[in-house]
Amino acid sequence: MGLSRWFSVAPGRVARRGLAVVIQQRAARLAAVLVLAALVPSLAGAVLATQEIRLGEHDFDWSAVEQERARFRWSVEVINDTNRPFDVSAAIDLLDDDDSVLHTDTGSVTVVAGALVTFQHEGSMPFDGAAKVMSFRFRLTPSVPASH
Repeated sequence: MGLSRWFSVAPGRVARRGLAVVIQQRAARLAAVLVLAALVPSLAGAVLATQEIRLGEHDFDWSAVEQERARFRWSVEVINDTNRPFDVSAAIDLLDDDDSVLHTDTGSVTVVAGALVTFQHEGSMPFDGAAKVMSFRFRLTPSVPASH
């Protein structure tokens, strides 16, 4: 009686509408689960890669100033704890005092299964920007090599 008063519909119709909404919600969830199930093989590889490709020792140092450019060197150990090779994009972000990225330097390396590889790279940036660098962070982005 209370529902019909507020919605001007008989209680039986409200119950049927509620049931229809529940059925639609469950059908939408089932569709989402089916789509996810179709993607699981590719997602499983991505999750595995991010969990088992990891950063080891790392280093960064300014090396020289030449022609209004600041030169730097950086290195990272890339550890592959999986049983397959990965191509890994390694990057260093040079950050200002607000942790905003002033410059990014990247490189790539292939790491065989169960191996540790030290990746070394040299880069440069305008001296004016380098003067604002306060910190840095390293990032690794693994991907399965095209030949596998």
